[in-house]
Amino acid sequence: MQTEQISRPPLTGAIAPKINIGCGWDKRPGYLNLDSDPACNPDVLVQDHDLYFLPRGYFEEVTAKDVLAHIPHAYMLG
Repeated sequence: MQTEQISRPPLTGAIAPKINIGCGWDKRPGYLNLDSDPACNPDVLVQDHDLYFLPRGYFEEVTAKDVLAHIPHAYMLG
């Protein structure tokens, strides 16, 4: 059985291959911790639900604990 290599887009600086979206106070070591609340002191402060700056196909693991309750219903309907 052959293992397929995952190719990642080139990045400037070191970004963890794991991401914790909406981390709140649950900042995890080894993750890029994102939140929209500056009081939580996330690694990346997200504004206006804008995640388009994140590289596509880069992250190996995504954690988004208790996030769905914060997404406006209109966004989920598309």
